[in-house]
This record gives sequence, C-alpha cells and structure tokens, in this order.
Amino acid sequence: MRLFAAIQPPEFVVDNLARALARFTAGPQGRRNPWQPAGNWHLTLAFYGEVPDDALPDLVQRLAHAATTTAPLALRLAGSGTFRDKVAWIGLSGDTDAVTGLMADLAPAAGRGGAGPDFPVPHITISRWAHHPNVQAALRQLADYEGPLWVADQVVLLASQLGAGQAGHSRYAEVASAPLLGL
Repeated sequence: MRLFAAIQPPEFVVDNLARALARFTAGPQGRRNPWQPAGNWHLTLAFYGEVPDDALPDLVQRLAHAATTTAPLALRLAGSGTFRDKVAWIGLSGDTDAVTGLMADLAPAAGRGGAGPDFPVPHITISRWAHHPNVQAALRQLADYEGPLWVADQVVLLASQLGAGQAGHSRYAEVASAPLLGL
C-alpha cells in the first residue's frame, strides 16, 4: 500500500476554499483540468511510500504514539504560493510551529524509504499545474486569503491509489487515525 500521514480539513473549511476558487474552476476543464479535487485536499505530514501489509500495525502504532504528544491544532488556510514552479498551494496560519514539529515527529515513523513532505511550508495542494492561466489568476487573488479557523484533532493514515480517482487524480482511503492529545 502507498501510504501517507495527513491532516484533513473539515468540510466547512473545504467548502469555504472551494467557494473562493469557484470562479477560477468554473467551466469545462476536460482532460487538462488543473485542479486537485476538493475531496482530496489535505495537509501531508509524512509520506511513507509503499508499505508492506505486515509492516502496517507497527506504522499505525508509531503514528499513534507521535500524535499523542501533540495537542489539537488551531489552524486556518491562509495565503497562496507555488513550489518549483509546478505545485500551487494554499498555506496555513495558526499553530504552524506545532504542525512543523508534528511533521518532524512523524517522519521517523516512515522507516526505510519514507520521508517527510518535500516542501518545507505546511500547505494544501490545490493544483499541480501552477502555470495554468486559471491557477495563476487564483493564486494572485488568494495571496491574502484567510479561511475560517478550525481545530485539527486527529492525524489520518491514508492509502493513495494513483490515477484511480476523479478525472485521473489519486483516490485516497483512510487506513487508520490517531487523535492529537497533547499528553
């Protein structure tokens, strides 16, 4: 299974961002749809790659241990930007130092072949086509975006099936979750 740890924003946060992006995502997109589906929006904390089934219980236990030491996080989506002139993202404000710490805590749980996200800023990817004209327009308009405040209270372990989702995007399925307890 191809796995990663993430925080998923609640529906009202996703809906708010989707409304902010609506005028840029409206209309026919066809095969060159530059947008990640809203249902796929998440904050990657650690990427583990292919994990054998027999290693899953240990990974889940290690994730639960790392999550236990982190208190629930007050977050909001805020600002926009790009990485490597390819990935367009919406950033975070709030408990971002704690998010970065959680990312560091979860990365060792990856074991062999795993790694933390390859982008240093906590973010939610909205497109992998940063040069698309609609994406560029959205990034300019969302530079000062501030979504509603929410409290992230769990980490999820997601399985990713590349190309199996909507319009050829990835499909994600929850494998496990661990509460953020701050103990």
